[in-house]
Amino acid sequence: MPIVLKIKSFIQKQHLCAKGNSVIVGVSGGSDSIGLLTILNELKHELGISLIVAHYNHQLRKDSKLDQALVQQYAEKLNLPFVTENSRKLLKNSKGSLEDLARQERFKFFKKASLRFNTHVIALAHTQDDLAETVLMRLIRGSGLYGLRAILPKRTIQGMPVIRPLLEISKKELLAYLKTQKIPFREDSTNRQKIYFRNLVRLELLPLLKKKYNPNIVGILTNFAHHTTTDYEYLEAQARTAYHRIKAQASSS
Repeated sequence: MPIVLKIKSFIQKQHLCAKGNSVIVGVSGGSDSIGLLTILNELKHELGISLIVAHYNHQLRKDSKLDQALVQQYAEKLNLPFVTENSRKLLKNSKGSLEDLARQERFKFFKKASLRFNTHVIALAHTQDDLAETVLMRLIRGSGLYGLRAILPKRTIQGMPVIRPLLEISKKELLAYLKTQKIPFREDSTNRQKIYFRNLVRLELLPLLKKKYNPNIVGILTNFAHHTTTDYEYLEAQARTAYHRIKAQASSS
Protein backbone atom coordinates (compact mmCIF):
# COMPACT_ATOMS: atom_id res chain seq x y z
CA MET A 1 0.00 0.00 0.00
CA PRO A 2 1.38 3.47 -0.89
CA ILE A 3 2.57 5.42 2.14
CA VAL A 4 -0.05 8.18 1.82
CA LEU A 5 -2.93 5.69 1.75
CA LYS A 6 -1.37 3.78 4.63
CA ILE A 7 -1.29 6.92 6.77
CA LYS A 8 -4.81 7.90 5.74
CA SER A 9 -6.05 4.45 6.79
CA PHE A 10 -4.25 4.71 10.13
CA ILE A 11 -5.71 8.18 10.82
CA GLN A 12 -9.22 6.95 10.09
CA LYS A 13 -8.84 3.66 11.99
CA GLN A 14 -7.51 5.41 15.08
CA HIS A 15 -9.95 8.36 14.78
CA LEU A 16 -7.04 10.78 15.07
CA CYS A 17 -8.94 13.76 13.68
CA ALA A 18 -12.36 14.64 12.35
CA LYS A 19 -13.71 16.70 9.48
CA GLY A 20 -13.56 20.38 10.29
CA ASN A 21 -10.57 20.00 12.61
CA SER A 22 -7.80 22.57 12.54
CA VAL A 23 -4.46 20.82 13.09
CA ILE A 24 -1.16 22.27 14.26
CA VAL A 25 1.71 20.31 12.72
CA GLY A 26 4.96 20.41 14.69
CA VAL A 27 7.74 20.71 12.11
CA SER A 28 11.41 20.78 13.05
CA GLY A 29 12.74 20.64 9.50
CA GLY A 30 13.92 17.03 9.78
CA SER A 31 12.80 14.22 7.50
CA ASP A 32 10.07 12.89 9.81
CA SER A 33 8.26 16.18 10.39
CA ILE A 34 8.68 17.40 6.79
CA GLY A 35 7.27 14.06 5.66
CA LEU A 36 4.33 14.36 8.06
CA LEU A 37 3.54 17.88 6.85
CA THR A 38 3.77 16.87 3.20
CA ILE A 39 1.46 13.88 3.60
CA LEU A 40 -1.10 15.69 5.77
CA ASN A 41 -1.15 18.49 3.21
CA GLU A 42 -1.82 15.91 0.50
CA LEU A 43 -4.66 14.41 2.56
CA LYS A 44 -6.19 17.60 4.00
CA HIS A 45 -9.06 17.85 1.50
CA GLU A 46 -9.97 14.16 1.80
CA LEU A 47 -9.83 14.35 5.60
CA GLY A 48 -11.57 17.74 5.73
CA ILE A 49 -8.91 19.35 7.91
CA SER A 50 -6.91 22.58 7.84
CA LEU A 51 -3.24 22.87 8.80
CA ILE A 52 -1.01 25.33 10.68
CA VAL A 53 2.75 24.83 10.57
CA ALA A 54 4.49 25.33 13.93
CA HIS A 55 8.28 25.46 14.38
CA TYR A 56 10.04 25.91 17.71
CA ASN A 57 13.67 27.03 17.57
CA HIS A 58 15.55 25.94 20.70
CA GLN A 59 18.65 27.86 19.55
CA LEU A 60 20.87 25.01 20.73
CA ARG A 61 22.83 24.88 17.47
CA LYS A 62 24.48 27.60 15.42
CA ASP A 63 22.66 26.48 12.28
CA SER A 64 19.18 26.31 13.86
CA LYS A 65 18.15 29.40 11.87
CA LEU A 66 18.57 27.34 8.71
CA ASP A 67 16.04 24.81 10.03
CA GLN A 68 13.59 27.61 10.75
CA ALA A 69 14.11 29.16 7.32
CA LEU A 70 13.52 25.83 5.56
CA VAL A 71 10.27 25.18 7.44
CA GLN A 72 9.00 28.72 6.85
CA GLN A 73 9.80 28.57 3.12
CA TYR A 74 8.09 25.19 2.80
CA ALA A 75 4.99 26.42 4.65
CA GLU A 76 4.83 29.38 2.29
CA LYS A 77 5.22 27.07 -0.71
CA LEU A 78 2.28 25.00 0.55
CA ASN A 79 0.28 28.17 1.27
CA LEU A 80 -0.11 27.28 4.94
CA PRO A 81 -0.05 29.55 8.02
CA PHE A 82 3.32 29.49 9.79
CA VAL A 83 4.06 30.24 13.44
CA THR A 84 7.41 30.12 15.21
CA GLU A 85 9.07 31.05 18.47
CA ASN A 86 12.66 31.10 19.68
CA SER A 87 13.73 29.76 23.04
CA ARG A 88 14.21 32.50 25.60
CA LYS A 89 15.85 30.11 28.05
CA LEU A 90 19.42 28.90 28.04
CA LEU A 91 18.53 25.24 28.21
CA LYS A 92 22.19 24.26 28.25
CA ASN A 93 22.55 25.84 31.67
CA SER A 94 19.29 24.47 33.08
CA LYS A 95 19.08 21.62 35.55
CA GLY A 96 17.64 18.30 34.45
CA SER A 97 17.59 16.39 31.17
CA LEU A 98 18.14 18.65 28.17
CA GLU A 99 15.77 16.49 26.12
CA ASP A 100 12.99 16.75 28.73
CA LEU A 101 13.44 20.51 29.15
CA ALA A 102 13.37 21.04 25.39
CA ARG A 103 10.21 18.93 25.14
CA GLN A 104 8.51 20.98 27.85
CA GLU A 105 9.39 24.24 26.09
CA ARG A 106 8.04 22.87 22.80
CA PHE A 107 4.73 21.90 24.34
CA LYS A 108 4.33 25.31 25.94
CA PHE A 109 4.80 26.81 22.49
CA PHE A 110 2.32 24.38 20.90
CA LYS A 111 -0.22 25.21 23.59
CA LYS A 112 0.09 28.95 22.92
CA ALA A 113 -0.16 28.36 19.17
CA SER A 114 -3.22 26.18 19.70
CA LEU A 115 -4.97 28.91 21.68
CA ARG A 116 -3.96 31.57 19.14
CA PHE A 117 -5.33 29.64 16.15
CA ASN A 118 -8.15 27.91 18.04
CA THR A 119 -7.01 24.49 16.84
CA HIS A 120 -8.41 21.10 17.79
CA VAL A 121 -5.34 18.88 17.70
CA ILE A 122 -1.54 18.83 17.44
CA ALA A 123 0.18 16.39 15.06
CA LEU A 124 3.72 15.15 15.79
CA ALA A 125 6.01 13.08 13.59
CA HIS A 126 6.90 10.00 15.63
CA THR A 127 7.54 6.94 13.45
CA GLN A 128 7.57 3.19 14.03
CA ASP A 129 11.32 3.47 14.70
CA ASP A 130 10.71 6.05 17.45
CA LEU A 131 8.16 3.71 19.03
CA ALA A 132 10.62 0.79 19.02
CA GLU A 133 13.36 2.98 20.52
CA THR A 134 11.06 4.19 23.28
CA VAL A 135 10.02 0.63 24.21
CA LEU A 136 13.68 -0.39 24.48
CA MET A 137 14.57 2.68 26.53
CA ARG A 138 11.77 2.00 29.01
CA LEU A 139 12.61 -1.69 29.28
CA ILE A 140 16.21 -0.81 30.09
CA ARG A 141 15.22 1.80 32.66
CA GLY A 142 12.59 -0.46 34.19
CA SER A 143 8.99 0.38 33.37
CA GLY A 144 5.61 -1.07 34.20
CA LEU A 145 2.70 -1.84 31.88
CA TYR A 146 1.68 1.83 31.65
CA GLY A 147 5.10 2.98 30.43
CA LEU A 148 5.66 0.09 28.04
CA ARG A 149 2.78 1.30 25.90
CA ALA A 150 5.47 3.79 24.85
CA ILE A 151 4.09 6.22 22.23
CA LEU A 152 0.32 6.24 21.71
CA PRO A 153 -1.43 7.26 18.46
CA LYS A 154 -3.55 9.75 20.38
CA ARG A 155 -3.35 11.14 23.89
CA THR A 156 -3.81 14.35 25.84
CA ILE A 157 -0.64 16.15 26.94
CA GLN A 158 -0.88 19.28 29.09
CA GLY A 159 -4.56 19.50 28.16
CA MET A 160 -3.86 19.26 24.42
CA PRO A 161 -4.98 16.39 22.14
CA VAL A 162 -1.81 15.12 20.44
CA ILE A 163 -1.84 12.72 17.49
CA ARG A 164 0.97 10.75 15.84
CA PRO A 165 -0.12 9.68 12.34
CA LEU A 166 3.23 8.09 11.38
CA LEU A 167 3.41 5.33 14.02
CA GLU A 168 2.89 2.56 11.45
CA ILE A 169 5.47 4.04 9.06
CA SER A 170 9.17 3.20 9.21
CA LYS A 171 11.91 5.80 8.83
CA LYS A 172 13.06 3.95 5.71
CA GLU A 173 9.61 4.26 4.08
CA LEU A 174 9.46 7.96 4.89
CA LEU A 175 12.92 8.69 3.48
CA ALA A 176 12.06 6.80 0.29
CA TYR A 177 8.88 8.87 -0.08
CA LEU A 178 10.74 12.17 0.39
CA LYS A 179 13.38 11.09 -2.13
CA THR A 180 10.73 10.17 -4.70
CA GLN A 181 8.94 13.50 -4.16
CA LYS A 182 12.29 15.39 -4.20
CA ILE A 183 11.42 17.21 -0.99
CA PRO A 184 14.37 18.75 0.92
CA PHE A 185 14.83 18.47 4.66
CA ARG A 186 17.53 19.08 7.26
CA GLU A 187 18.89 16.63 9.80
CA ASP A 188 19.78 17.80 13.29
CA SER A 189 23.51 17.14 13.77
CA THR A 190 22.87 16.28 17.44
CA ASN A 191 20.99 13.16 16.28
CA ARG A 192 24.42 11.60 15.65
CA GLN A 193 25.86 12.52 19.04
CA LYS A 194 26.14 9.59 21.43
CA ILE A 195 25.75 11.69 24.53
CA TYR A 196 21.97 11.19 24.58
CA PHE A 197 20.37 7.93 25.74
CA ARG A 198 17.98 7.75 22.77
CA ASN A 199 20.86 8.23 20.33
CA LEU A 200 22.78 5.37 21.94
CA VAL A 201 19.75 3.11 21.57
CA ARG A 202 19.21 4.27 17.97
CA LEU A 203 22.82 4.19 16.79
CA GLU A 204 24.25 1.26 18.76
CA LEU A 205 21.73 -1.02 20.48
CA LEU A 206 19.02 -1.36 17.78
CA PRO A 207 21.54 -1.97 14.95
CA LEU A 208 23.21 -4.64 17.12
CA LEU A 209 19.88 -6.36 17.84
CA LYS A 210 18.97 -6.24 14.14
CA LYS A 211 22.30 -7.70 13.05
CA LYS A 212 22.92 -10.30 15.74
CA TYR A 213 19.48 -11.32 17.03
CA ASN A 214 16.45 -10.38 14.93
CA PRO A 215 16.36 -8.33 11.71
CA ASN A 216 12.70 -7.56 12.48
CA ILE A 217 13.36 -6.22 15.98
CA VAL A 218 11.58 -2.93 15.23
CA GLY A 219 8.42 -4.80 14.24
CA ILE A 220 8.69 -7.05 17.31
CA LEU A 221 9.01 -4.08 19.68
CA THR A 222 6.17 -2.26 17.91
CA ASN A 223 3.85 -5.27 18.29
CA PHE A 224 4.90 -5.57 21.94
CA ALA A 225 3.82 -1.95 22.54
CA HIS A 226 0.48 -2.56 20.80
CA HIS A 227 -0.23 -5.72 22.84
CA THR A 228 0.79 -3.94 26.03
CA THR A 229 -1.63 -1.12 25.24
CA THR A 230 -4.47 -3.64 24.71
CA ASP A 231 -3.64 -5.42 27.98
CA TYR A 232 -3.41 -2.17 29.93
CA GLU A 233 -6.73 -0.88 28.57
CA TYR A 234 -8.45 -4.18 29.44
CA LEU A 235 -7.10 -4.19 33.01
CA GLU A 236 -7.99 -0.52 33.43
CA ALA A 237 -11.56 -1.17 32.24
CA GLN A 238 -11.91 -4.15 34.59
CA ALA A 239 -10.57 -2.14 37.53
CA ARG A 240 -12.95 0.73 36.75
CA THR A 241 -15.94 -1.66 36.59
CA ALA A 242 -14.96 -3.29 39.88
CA TYR A 243 -14.50 0.12 41.53
CA HIS A 244 -17.97 1.33 40.50
CA ARG A 245 -19.55 -1.98 41.58
CA ILE A 246 -17.93 -1.80 45.04
CA LYS A 247 -18.83 1.88 45.35
CA ALA A 248 -22.47 1.14 44.46
CA GLN A 249 -22.62 -1.74 46.96
CA ALA A 250 -21.15 0.48 49.70
CA SER A 251 -23.70 3.23 48.97
CA SER A 252 -26.67 0.84 49.13
CA SER A 253 -25.63 -0.87 52.36
